[in-house]
Amino acid sequence: MKSGELAQLAGVTVRTLRHYRTIGLLPEPKRGDNGYCNYSIDDLVRLLRIKHLASLGFSLEDIGGMLETLDSDDRSKAADLLESLDRELVGQIELLERKRRTLAMIRSHELDADVPVRLASIISTLKDHGLPDDMMRSERTVMLLAGAMLSESDLDETEAVYQAIIERGLVDDYIKINDWIIDLPEDADEAQKSAVIDRVIGVIDRVMDCFDTSNWEADPTEEELRAEAIFKQYQEQALTPAQKDVCDRVIDIIQKRVTGKSMRSE
Repeated sequence: MKSGELAQLAGVTVRTLRHYRTIGLLPEPKRGDNGYCNYSIDDLVRLLRIKHLASLGFSLEDIGGMLETLDSDDRSKAADLLESLDRELVGQIELLERKRRTLAMIRSHELDADVPVRLASIISTLKDHGLPDDMMRSERTVMLLAGAMLSESDLDETEAVYQAIIERGLVDDYIKINDWIIDLPEDADEAQKSAVIDRVIGVIDRVMDCFDTSNWEADPTEEELRAEAIFKQYQEQALTPAQKDVCDRVIDIIQKRVTGKSMRSE
């Protein structure tokens, strides 16, 4: 059989045949005088076995070992491989079920599908509480960056802070924080910046109990360092130097109040 005929009989592509030969799943066939591959019925049988094992969920890396085990006198290893595959499939099913639950929540609450659902829920709630459109766009960007990079404990803290802002009736004050920072002139002097910082901290103090000390004391993970770098890039693009200075100093004050230690003193 030529490559095309074998591929058609097995229901695969010729490219798949070549790939299986390359990785050693299929032996190199005999070749005729014209150089074309000449497959035998044994090759077809092996290809069908490979195809069936793949349909069960075995990876191509594991199929070779499974075939060797099935062809040997001792098939005990086959049971181990089947058990391992079953564990993998259970994990995949659980993951798919979580995804289905997430999709159901997105659909039922009409959340943004491209933002992690717990943060998309916050965005939706903030929108319902009257956040202006321009601030919503900014919040959405920040939430997207946070969701992509922060750890679960960091996200827990973020969710707790925003929920407190909503539940404690601080949404209007939260909007004012944005206005105070955005309205800060590029040439703001120290007195102007300090006044904004004092007002911002006055609002944040009312949710300070929601910050998790362990998050702020722990050494940053690699993902958190990447997140910090991304947020710095975002600040460079979205904020003036004066606005960025205010934001950095506010974060430093939070750090000091939560942990008793200032980042700027290091």
